[in-house]
Amino acid sequence: MIKAVIFDLDGVLADTEHMSSQADDTVLARHGIWLTEEEKIRAYGRRMEEIFGDVIRDRGLRIDVSKLVGEKDSTFEELIKGSLKPMQGAGKILAALKKTGLKIGLATSSGSKKMENTLNELSISGYFDVMSSGDHVQKGKPHPEVYIKTAKKLGVEPAECIVVEDSEFGIMSAKAAGMMCIAIKSPNTRGQDFSGADYLADSLAGVEKEIERVVKAERRTSRREIKRENELKLARMMKE
Repeated sequence: MIKAVIFDLDGVLADTEHMSSQADDTVLARHGIWLTEEEKIRAYGRRMEEIFGDVIRDRGLRIDVSKLVGEKDSTFEELIKGSLKPMQGAGKILAALKKTGLKIGLATSSGSKKMENTLNELSISGYFDVMSSGDHVQKGKPHPEVYIKTAKKLGVEPAECIVVEDSEFGIMSAKAAGMMCIAIKSPNTRGQDFSGADYLADSLAGVEKEIERVVKAERRTSRREIKRENELKLARMMKE
């Protein structure tokens, strides 16, 4: 039975991608670094430490990664003040899920500071039973660590979770964790391979309908199994 829904944050619930990319460009330009389009595409869904680490290593530079990440967080915080928007339908799906009794988790590759700034700006922290950031894991997506840890904190098994993602690495992470995954089409991740997802939705409204369909189908199956089990028990009792 599905007991929890775990969301990615950037590009799924929060419309951060443009401002996050702008913050990257601003910070890196200060150090004479400009990302190629290929590097930008590879960045989606990954931890900032890993992205900047690759950029520095590939160029043979000597720059402290944590310094760059700190600069990015501060720049991003300024950019989103008063201007960050939720993805369309974000509040509606979170409120609807809260009423169902399903547990709600957040598993993002963003660092804790970026995650907290984003959630505070959108005022949606209260919907989540647990939250996991890129700071809470040793290995970022596509490794499954962040989803496995989030499920553990929620007190559920991986197979009892539905993940909502918008990137290829995120999908790979969720599936490697043994979870069902619904992918949302996004202009930011156009061209990435979403074939690993169980379902593909055009919007959060589509995700909400898919979750409702899956949960209802599982409950019908469960009721049939319980009925059949009771029938078998009764049959055994009648023979005794």
